[in-house]
Amino acid sequence: MKRLNILVLLLLSPSGLYPATQPTDDYTITMQSTWKDLEQDPQQSKKFGGKWILAGTITFKKKAKDTIHLNRLYLQWEGPRKIENLVASLYTSESEAEFLPIQENLVCDGIWNKCRQTLIFNFDEAESLGWRNNFYLVLTVQDQLEPLLKMGKFSLVSTMLPEPFQECVSDAQLCFDYNPQKPSFKDDVRVAKR
Repeated sequence: MKRLNILVLLLLSPSGLYPATQPTDDYTITMQSTWKDLEQDPQQSKKFGGKWILAGTITFKKKAKDTIHLNRLYLQWEGPRKIENLVASLYTSESEAEFLPIQENLVCDGIWNKCRQTLIFNFDEAESLGWRNNFYLVLTVQDQLEPLLKMGKFSLVSTMLPEPFQECVSDAQLCFDYNPQKPSFKDDVRVAKR
């Protein structure tokens, strides 16, 4: 009888490799859409090839004591048209002070996959996730690209996350949504918990 119970638990689990568990809030991902121009000087925009825009914040929280490392993030573009090229960087900040896009906070620069319409961040060094980690998406946006970006969204690709966070994303689509038809897209917050 014990053998049958174990088999049933394994069959009920999503991968069939570990026992089914009840969802908890041990792991949480929050994505907050923003659209904040970080450039004070228009001459700087010309120098960098476009405006620096803080496009959103991804916050990972964990209550569990296990060690988890994050070494990549993928964001899938969904919009009315394909994007030919996109320049982006990912930053982090240890403090709760206002975010600054400075070199010491840079995690890595993004790679744009035109065929898959995906922004790929392969971290220079794996980030050990503590109880709370904030990551900031900064886009270099040319004037002609800004209206297109504001009509679409970037969804977090859950299969590229560490396993405990993959499980919490499966119930909710996490994304940065810039749709101007929404009443307050600048304050759009999406949360997934496990």
